[in-house]
Amino acid sequence: MNTENTLASESGFFTVDLLTSKSKAPDGFRLSEINFKTPKAKKNDASYKKPDARCIAIPKIKVHSTPDNLSEAWQNAFYDIQDALIRDLVITALDEKKSVITLMADQINIEAVAKFAADNVSSGKLTKEQIHDWFDESLADILTLRVAVVMKISADATPTPQQEKAIADAVTNYRTSFSSLAAPKAGLSQKIAKQLQNVLHLTEDIEHRVYRSLDSKLTDAIAAQDPDLIALNLGLE
Repeated sequence: MNTENTLASESGFFTVDLLTSKSKAPDGFRLSEINFKTPKAKKNDASYKKPDARCIAIPKIKVHSTPDNLSEAWQNAFYDIQDALIRDLVITALDEKKSVITLMADQINIEAVAKFAADNVSSGKLTKEQIHDWFDESLADILTLRVAVVMKISADATPTPQQEKAIADAVTNYRTSFSSLAAPKAGLSQKIAKQLQNVLHLTEDIEHRVYRSLDSKLTDAIAAQDPDLIALNLGLE
């Protein structure tokens, strides 16, 4: 397999725009779309607004392979990985509260895609999107209940709008903290790592690859730092 690297000679940048019905890519470009869904923890939060769908027009990169009948499959696989890389970069920018998101050519060219594949696919490492999806599916609901207990909201009581928002914000903060573990070096203190691990251990989905990877990273973070630090008190010890 070989490629025509139309991004290699680019020295500029590409702007991420809001996705609309009028969004389209010019000739020689393709449109990479980034869509979002509402996290479970925010389903009942009237104040929450999920991020608007984004898109970015980038030059096409042609993939050639032998035999020829594999070219389409390799082309689609390459674009899938490039789209995953772009999504990860956009999510990071949104987490950083950036109002204007631009991607440099060398962030999404062939070399960048190959490195992303090696770091996040072949080696089994995680992307923020994978962590978000697993968290929403396996941890958000039980964490919501735990936070309500810590806030001393009885099981038969209906939370006030303010309490619902506080619970949703707390769960979202944990979601963001877990997603930071997608970075090779998350830089967590032992105190925060221990708290996150206590929360992680609430789930029964312990055989999932995301769980195992997060648990391993948190264990390493805890072991590598001052053992005298303790977890924050969420009643989870």
